[in-house]
Amino acid sequence: MAGTIEDVVMRYGSRGMDTLYPFLPKENYRRAAEDILSLPRGNFVVTTGFYVKGAGETDGPLGAWILIQVLEKLGFLPVVVTDQYTYHYFSGEKVRCVCIPLINSRECLETASMETVLERLDPVGMVSVERCGKNGDGDYTNMKGESIKNHTAPVDELFELAGKYGIQTIGIGDGGNEIGMGNLANEIRSRLSVTPCIVKTDHLLLGTVSNWAAYGLGRTLELVSGMQLMPPVKKLTYFFDRIVSMGSVDGITGENVMTVDGFSEGKEVEIYLEILKSV
Repeated sequence: MAGTIEDVVMRYGSRGMDTLYPFLPKENYRRAAEDILSLPRGNFVVTTGFYVKGAGETDGPLGAWILIQVLEKLGFLPVVVTDQYTYHYFSGEKVRCVCIPLINSRECLETASMETVLERLDPVGMVSVERCGKNGDGDYTNMKGESIKNHTAPVDELFELAGKYGIQTIGIGDGGNEIGMGNLANEIRSRLSVTPCIVKTDHLLLGTVSNWAAYGLGRTLELVSGMQLMPPVKKLTYFFDRIVSMGSVDGITGENVMTVDGFSEGKEVEIYLEILKSV
C-alpha cells in the first residue's frame, strides 16, 4: 500500500524537521496545492540555490526542476530567479531565468531595487526550494552558523514584498535557515541549534531533504488537480547529472558528486519513485 506524501518526504530524518512538523497546519501540502491551483495563470517565480564552497548545492535545484515541469503543465509560466552560483544550471533549459546580483556587489548596488524586479516579473505566485533567507541579525548563514551573506543574492526580499502585492508564496526547507522558516522561527530557536531565517511565506513545507518536499508538492498538485503532472524519473536523473557536471556540490560534504545531503543518487531516485505512488 502506498504511503502518504508526508511520510515519504520525512523519511530518514535526523535534523529536527520531525520536531517542527507538528507545529505546521494540518494537510499543509494539500492547502498549498489548492492555493496554487486557484491562482490565475501567469508568471510563477521559482527560486533555489544555496551557496556551498564556491558552488550551488544539489539540494534545491532538483526539486525546483520538477516543480517547473509541473507548473508548466498547469498552464503557468515558471521564471527561475537565482544567483550566479545556480543560474547556469537552468539557463539553456527552455525556461526563463533571472540572475540577481550578490548582496553588496557593485552590480547589486547599481541595479534596480528588488521591488522593481518584482514589479517587472509580476508573478501570480512564488515558491522557494532550499534558498537561504536572512536571520534576525540581517545575516545569511549556513548550517554551521557561518555567514554566506557575501555569496547570497537578496532573493528573499521578493518574498518579504509579496504580501504588499497579494502574491501567494510557498517556502520549502529542511534545516531552519531557508526562506519560509520565519513561520516557525520561535520553535526553531527553542528546539534546534540553528539561528532561523525570519522570512515568512503563506505556506511552509518541510522535508528531510528540500528536494523531497518539492517532489511532494508536485505530487499533491497532481492528486488535487486530477491531472498527470509529475515527469518520469529520467527527467530527474538527467538534471541531476547536468548540475553535478556543472560543479554542483553536496550541501553536507561539499563534494562535487552525485549525492544530496549525504544521500546517494539511488536514494534520491527511491524517494522520487515512492512519491509518485504516494497518496
